[in-house]
Amino acid sequence: MILNNPLIRRYRYSLMRPRQFWIYITIYIAVITLLLFINYTAYQYREWFGNQERFLRGICYQFLILQIAILCLMAAANSGSAIRDEVSGKSYDFFRMLPISAGKKAVGILVGKNLVVLLLAAINFLLIIIFGILGHVSAVLLKQTFLALISVALLTNSVALLSSIKPVSTKKKNYIAIVIVLCFFLVPFLIRTVTVTIRKFYQIESVLGKFY
Repeated sequence: MILNNPLIRRYRYSLMRPRQFWIYITIYIAVITLLLFINYTAYQYREWFGNQERFLRGICYQFLILQIAILCLMAAANSGSAIRDEVSGKSYDFFRMLPISAGKKAVGILVGKNLVVLLLAAINFLLIIIFGILGHVSAVLLKQTFLALISVALLTNSVALLSSIKPVSTKKKNYIAIVIVLCFFLVPFLIRTVTVTIRKFYQIESVLGKFY
């Protein structure tokens, strides 16, 4: 069973501590609440969406954008920092000598370091499905989007993990403040862009890929 992986158990004990875990949940709830509030305000007073169906569909697509950020940015950042954290925590020798295969180590890092992220992504997938059904989004479109998103997330996380296997500088750089400032300016722009795109390119649901 995948959860019996010692690395996953190790990360679970460190990431799922109640105090730290509830910080992540609180931040996620705050982001979701802000997203819904901005959209509801736009729907009620600015008439960006036109009708309730487009309003619900717009929220569905915005949650998809949020899902991309969760799986392809947050998760990749966690995966890419695993080896660096082992080196800085002086536990890299223990990690290297752990008596499990390289494949299990990779799975342990990709799943274990992202346990909280995967939980938030699961909740987000559920919200996408709910708003997609309420907004009459094509089920086939959602299925293909989910498959594409999961595939890209696996690729970005694997590449991030592999790229981290190199000499690590002892100087740590903190980009949190930069990310917060960028989000402050870019999130409203992205919401507006998605709204306009949905309004002008409603035919996107009729374009189906055959890749899968």
